[in-house]
Amino acid sequence: MPILKYSYYHLTPALKSCFSYCALFPKDFKIAKVLLIRLWLAQGCLENPHDCRSEEDVGEEYFSILLHRCFFQEIKKGFHGEIKSCKMHDLIHDLALEVVGKETIMFESVKEKFDKRIRHLSFTTKGCPLFASPSTQLSEMKKWRTFLRFNDSKCTSLFESNLATICSHLKRLRVLHLGRYISDTLPDKVGSLVHLRYLDLSKNSRLKVLPNSITKLLNLLVLNLDFTGITELPHDMRKLVNLRHLSLHYCSYLRHMPPGLDTLTSVHMLTMFVAGDETSNQRDIGKLRDLRALVNLRDELFIKFNKKFSCNVAEYEEVELLRSAPLKQLVVQFSAQGAAIHETLLACLQPHCRLSTIAIEEYRGFKLPLWAETLTSSLPHLVTIHLVNFDCLAILPSLSQLRHLKFLKLKGISNVEFVESDGGVVPSDNQLTFFPSLENLKLSKLPKLKGWWREETSRVMGDADTSFMVAPSFPCLRELIIRRCPNLTAFPSCPKLISVEFFEVHKALTLAGSKTVVPNNPTTGLVLHLNCLRITNVGSLDCLFGESLGGIQRLFIDGFEGESLSNMAEKYSRHISSVEIMYLCNCPNLKSLSGVVKHLTSLQSLTIKDCENLGVGKQ
Repeated sequence: MPILKYSYYHLTPALKSCFSYCALFPKDFKIAKVLLIRLWLAQGCLENPHDCRSEEDVGEEYFSILLHRCFFQEIKKGFHGEIKSCKMHDLIHDLALEVVGKETIMFESVKEKFDKRIRHLSFTTKGCPLFASPSTQLSEMKKWRTFLRFNDSKCTSLFESNLATICSHLKRLRVLHLGRYISDTLPDKVGSLVHLRYLDLSKNSRLKVLPNSITKLLNLLVLNLDFTGITELPHDMRKLVNLRHLSLHYCSYLRHMPPGLDTLTSVHMLTMFVAGDETSNQRDIGKLRDLRALVNLRDELFIKFNKKFSCNVAEYEEVELLRSAPLKQLVVQFSAQGAAIHETLLACLQPHCRLSTIAIEEYRGFKLPLWAETLTSSLPHLVTIHLVNFDCLAILPSLSQLRHLKFLKLKGISNVEFVESDGGVVPSDNQLTFFPSLENLKLSKLPKLKGWWREETSRVMGDADTSFMVAPSFPCLRELIIRRCPNLTAFPSCPKLISVEFFEVHKALTLAGSKTVVPNNPTTGLVLHLNCLRITNVGSLDCLFGESLGGIQRLFIDGFEGESLSNMAEKYSRHISSVEIMYLCNCPNLKSLSGVVKHLTSLQSLTIKDCENLGVGKQ
């Protein structure tokens, strides 16, 4: 402990405040980084930056410093390598409890004793013991700054009935966490918490409407409504001029945004924007163009067009709504409007050039706007692309030269026949011509897809005297899923595949490798060793992989229509001998496993589901 104290005493005052606030979390608790930074922000622990950085940037810096100095550990990262959460070692947690003294307490039992010096309170019990008879405790509770709970169980009716009384007395409260703690209403008295900076109402699924008194919280910085049943936001939301974070994850009942969001220019995080009917006479509906003023938006934004959405299309022609906002992730979900409206709206939603993730769903346009057609130049830092349910589009944008792209999903694009519209010969010195970083590829419900290129594409290798034509391959692809692409017969080779899934694909589908033996070509003589193979038609293994298939560790057979797997077992005995886990599902005609089991010399687990004619006991 003395060594740990030495590390603590060498922190700056601001870092000491940030670290000591972590005493409110239970031991071994997975602390979400975004939650921690929001709490620091609400408590004023973050120094006001004197440069172009935001307070959130300062919070990121403080988190990195504490992590680097080992105050945090066991970090978890997201798809893009960003830190999502961390934990504190028990000894570090003990240090935090020691330095905060009696002002901060975490109740882990209803028998905990109450100290009048408490300023910051958290608890993990179902009910907080202090609220059994709030009238006797209110005088002590007036000094509270923080009220946090880390228990997902619903609250006691006693607490909910006293919530209005409690709110009327906690005048100095800065942080209030009521996640999954109220039934269907929030009392008007919440508007009396004039110093409140952080309000968490998440996971209250029956909460439909917020009281308009919430707009009296002029100091509010963070409002978390994730997983609530909210149908609309208060009309006077524009009064929350200091609001920086409005979290609306999975608020699927929200019909539209309130008017005046364009005045909330301090907002840094708005996770969802629902575009309602802009042509109606209702004055309490915000408009899509309000996004134009929110130039500080960062991280993620989900734009959802209501089924009843309509607008004056002319208002959105030649308009850029998001290009100034440094977003990292953008999801756009269209609804039932026509092609012309979709094309105009998508054109005005061109994001910032630093965007790393984009997803577009339910797009009905016949063509893409210029920025979406030229992603290599307009969004060169893309890591993830999801294009889902494009009914009319026939030509996809060129994606193969996006040097940072790791995750690509194409689903429900009805009219596309080829992923890349161009073809021909590719010079060997162009090292970025074919998905240099792609690791995960999912193709699903592409009924007309025939192949990757309209024309056969190849790369010239060798010198002027000796040259070879080599088909491009995915150099880094590790996971491949192809589902319901019945006309796809050819696919580029994937020398580093470890996980493959094929479902309802053409029986002649091949993962093409180079047919010409080229010196020093990594695809020549390739042998694949798969961690996981999911397949319907086991008879197509030869066609799919040829001689390149080595061993399989996990084998999933789903939807096989034959009566026996014996022929497969004999033919691919050297491949399945390495199988450790085997899963048979939805094979209604399968009657026997004889001739298979003897080849499964490494088998550790066998799962059988929905194979009603299979008599395992008779094997």
